[in-house]
Amino acid sequence: MENYWSLNSSKCGQKEKSPSLNTSLMDMNSLPQAVFLCVLSYLDVKDLGRVSCVSKHWYNSALDPSLWRKLKLSKRQKVDDEVLVRVTNYGSSATGGVLDVSECANITEEGLIKALQQCRFLVELSVVRCPAVTDNCLTEIGQSCQNMKFVDISLCRVTDCGVKGLCQGCVKLEKLTMDQCHSLTCESLFAVAQNCPKIKSISVEYNSKCKDAGVCELVQRCPLLERLHLNSCTITSQAALHISQYCRNMSVLDLRYCSSLTDDMVLEVVFGCKYLDILNLSLCSHVTDVSLEHILSNCATLRGLYLVHCKITDDGLEAFSRHLSNLERLDISWCKEVTDEGVKTVLKGCPHLKHLGLVRCDQVNEQTVMQLSQQYPRVFLSTVMTEMNRMCEKAGFPDLLKQ
Repeated sequence: MENYWSLNSSKCGQKEKSPSLNTSLMDMNSLPQAVFLCVLSYLDVKDLGRVSCVSKHWYNSALDPSLWRKLKLSKRQKVDDEVLVRVTNYGSSATGGVLDVSECANITEEGLIKALQQCRFLVELSVVRCPAVTDNCLTEIGQSCQNMKFVDISLCRVTDCGVKGLCQGCVKLEKLTMDQCHSLTCESLFAVAQNCPKIKSISVEYNSKCKDAGVCELVQRCPLLERLHLNSCTITSQAALHISQYCRNMSVLDLRYCSSLTDDMVLEVVFGCKYLDILNLSLCSHVTDVSLEHILSNCATLRGLYLVHCKITDDGLEAFSRHLSNLERLDISWCKEVTDEGVKTVLKGCPHLKHLGLVRCDQVNEQTVMQLSQQYPRVFLSTVMTEMNRMCEKAGFPDLLKQ
């Protein structure tokens, strides 16, 4: 291994080295330690283990805490308690630590807690679908990792009690993702609101027990909130009103599949959140053309708008001819009343558009899509056919569907 890296070695090749080549600059062992560590920093955990076998110098260098500051162990089935505790110990003194053990099936609750106790400078933790994560683990994070800023516990079997323990200790939290943690209720949002005033992003997608009371408490107590993901949560006009009143700096709002969302509620939201960058109202069956008018007249900086399976028609798309739009992505897939004329109106009214979703807009003619793609080459028109063509091109068979 050492000979592989050192071009000074006589075994690197059979040909004589060119005298003009300054080989001393390519000797890894002669590099300044700071530079050598910088090179090693590009290696993952597995490769660091390999290079540590090269020599004593490489072994000592590979154990530098800065190299073990970011541990990306997601989906590594060979990572068990012993391995986890050992590798977290290597970087235990490094500040700004990152640990990702998502979907690591062979870690136990005991092993994860031991590792967390060593990671007092951890700032980012991802444990998505990790069976070792329990309420006790979340409480340990709150006690041992009080510098934590980013946590993702999606798909973990935890309860409000664990989230409360986490938030009480990690008061510096800025981003918390709790998607598909089906046991969580409004109590978890209360815990965030009461203990984490610096929170900027929170996601509780597919948690149907998170309702108005929790959302209202959250947005009222967390003035720095910029990103809110409430996909499939059961909120009503009360939560929409609070979002409008207290989230003036909101940039990303995801209200997908909030079945009770109406045009009036959309008006409340966009009237208060004028600086939205991304708004997702997909699968909100009561959202109609009226909402589109509200959105375009209030959110001039909007770059991404998603209205999949909403009641949008050509009449609603006429709003693009009346309002200046900076949209880069618009998705109106499954809006089956949209026709060729509506698509043309959108393309004329959105000079910055890069992506237009039209999947299963069955009244949009495929021949028209091909013509518009040539007329507006900067825009990808996403239909079933164009998506299949793109997949074939990526696979190396660009002419497959033409046969």
